[in-house]
Amino acid sequence: MFESVAPGSEPANIPAPSNKMTYTEKKIDYSQFDCISHKKTTTLINYFILNSSQFLNNFSSDAEIKVHDIDEKLDELETMISLFESKLDSLPEDAFEWEP
Repeated sequence: MFESVAPGSEPANIPAPSNKMTYTEKKIDYSQFDCISHKKTTTLINYFILNSSQFLNNFSSDAEIKVHDIDEKLDELETMISLFESKLDSLPEDAFEWEP
């Protein structure tokens, strides 16, 4: 059924790929094929739109949740920094005279 081929060699019935082949040499005669029905085309397009919109909605929702979590963490950090600044402001200036 399948013939074995030594690694690095090409089977006799398959031509080696040519780097000089252009797109004009690969013309397909579409008159041989039946048209795709409008119903099938519409169904495929609707399916694509549905899946794309679901993906984008999920992606947007996940991104919004992550941004919200980061915003909450930043609010906590701002509160902590504000507390530390107020503690530093409450210290007497003599405490800062000794510096290493």
